Amino acid sequence: MTGAPMKILFVENHQLFAETVVAQFLARDAVTIVANVFEAFDLIRTGRFDAVLVDYDLDDFKGDAFVRRLRSSGSTIPIVAVSARETGNAVLVAAGADAVCHKADFRSIRRVLERVRSDDVGNTIPSLLRAAPGPRLTRPRPI
Repeated sequence: MTGAPMKILFVENHQLFAETVVAQFLARDAVTIVANVFEAFDLIRTGRFDAVLVDYDLDDFKGDAFVRRLRSSGSTIPIVAVSARETGNAVLVAAGADAVCHKADFRSIRRVLERVRSDDVGNTIPSLLRAAPGPRLTRPRPI
């Protein structure tokens, strides 16, 4: 694809995997990798991204909680589900993700990103995200 480089937030708790994906498939893009939902929300509040890649199994929450909260705030930023499991991807889509790129098929991530970018009508991150209705996220307590 020949689209312009994108600013991407990649919510993935396996750092080496995320770095490999970026090096092999997203090297021309500005990709910020975060390992958990709280870091992702902090960055969403303060920055502008063209797309978000989100895994289902994260250390602090499941990715669908992040997607639901983002969508309940009114955000139209393109979200791509990137779980290794079909069930995880299905849950992320049900929560509001726009597309799926299975981890085993990252060679197609550029095509998926270009498609969701072209479908994006507003790409807005409301300033009300902090007070947005939706699932309340609190840090899990250690066991």
